Parts: sequence; structure tokens; C-alpha cells
Amino acid sequence: DHSVTKKRRNLVRSKWLVRTILQMTTKVQEGYSVEEKNRLLHRRLTDCLEMLTPRKVEAGDKVGRKTGSLAWRLARGELGEVKSSEYTFKPTSEDVEAGLFTVEFYMAKDSYVLRNGTELKDWRQGVFQIENIAKKVESDWNKVYLSRREGNCEKGSVTWKFKVPDGYVAGTVELLVNSTVFHSGRVIWQLCGENSCLLPQPATMMKTEQLTGSSELKLTAMLSGGDGDMAWQHTQLFRCDTDALTTSNLRISIQLKKTT
Repeated sequence: DHSVTKKRRNLVRSKWLVRTILQMTTKVQEGYSVEEKNRLLHRRLTDCLEMLTPRKVEAGDKVGRKTGSLAWRLARGELGEVKSSEYTFKPTSEDVEAGLFTVEFYMAKDSYVLRNGTELKDWRQGVFQIENIAKKVESDWNKVYLSRREGNCEKGSVTWKFKVPDGYVAGTVELLVNSTVFHSGRVIWQLCGENSCLLPQPATMMKTEQLTGSSELKLTAMLSGGDGDMAWQHTQLFRCDTDALTTSNLRISIQLKKTT
């Protein structure tokens, strides 16, 4: 709103601001050629005319930005708040002694549980990287899940990282993930070691030795697609009842093998 914006410009007098800017400009342009000074003067006049002319707000101006790279828009804060704790899960001494490293996530109570019973509250605190993902609670349907941020239909992703201690490598890995899609929504899971990546399927226990020898693993869920303005809600991770407090929605077990 042009008129409202003008009213908020009250920290300094307009004449003083213009005079100061012109003095700074003159000093900066001391070594410029006449042609360059004239070019910049023409651009300044064009900019001033545009700023002094009230702009008509069209319907398309009232929605979020649709252009620009995702990284650029994230940097400008145009996709909402994004947090990443860059957290890495590491086995406890008990895990190393047992030769098995296990992490589970319970969506309903929003908590990670380690093999020794230790809990890490808040799903965000256990993620390594995150982009356009938020927790969603449907009170009317008594459901809870992770999805893309409400109203943001751009792609989203979340990554968890698991680090094997020095002197050990990963052996057999077991993984169970869960995701739900509607309409044209897509969720792609990816589990990667240093040298290869696998594509786990939701609600299917994966047991593999293809990542043997890895010193760290990364599990990533990539969300995309969906239809219309509600596309963000057509891809969901760990959807479950809000009272399903004893149901694990993500489980990974990594065999720890000593290096020779």
C-alpha cells in the first residue's frame, strides 16, 4: 500500500534524506566518466518516478512468490521458518558392547527412543537436514504426521544421520519407514552409505548388507507432487492416530562390526 508506506517513513525528513544520498552519490562517482554519470542519472530518475507512482495491486500480487530458486527463497525467508539442528545419532557404549545400534521414532508422542530407553523429544531435534517440513495435527480426525508446510506446495525433504564410532563399520541394516500419499503426491525414501544408496519402501521391513563397510548412513524422505492448493497435504510421513503412543513409525537397526 503506497500511502501507508509513505506514512511509515517518519524517522528522518525526506529533504534531508535526498540531500544526503545525492552528496554520497556525487562523492562515489567522482572518478566516473560523463557518459557513465548520465547513464546512472537516467536510471535514478526512472527509479524515482516508479517509487513516487502508486502501484495498482493485482490479484496475483496477493499470493506468495512462485519464482526464484528454492534456496534463494529460503534465504529470504519467503517459505516460512526453516530449522535444522544438524543432529547426528551416535551409538551409546551399551550399543557398541551389544554390537547393535537402534533408533526408533514415535510420531504420536513426538519422540526418538534409543535402544537403552533414552528419549529425545521433538522431531526437529533429531534431524540432520530439513527443508519445508512441519508437524501437522488434525484434531478433528485425531491424526498427526509430518508434511510440507501448510500452504507451501514446493518440494520438501528431511534427512536423518547415523554415525558409526571409530573402529567400527556398519554391517547388516534393518529399516522400517512409513509414509502416506494422496492423489498425485509422491514420497521417495533413500538410505545412503558412502558408496551406494537404496530406496526403501514404506511399511515394508528392509534388511540389507549392501551398505556394509559404511561409517555413516543418511536416511532421507523427499516429498513432492499433489493436486491444487492442498498439494502440501497430499504427502505425509508417519501418519498415525494421536493416541498411538506405543506405535513406532520409524525404526532403524545397524549392526556394528569391528574393523580389522
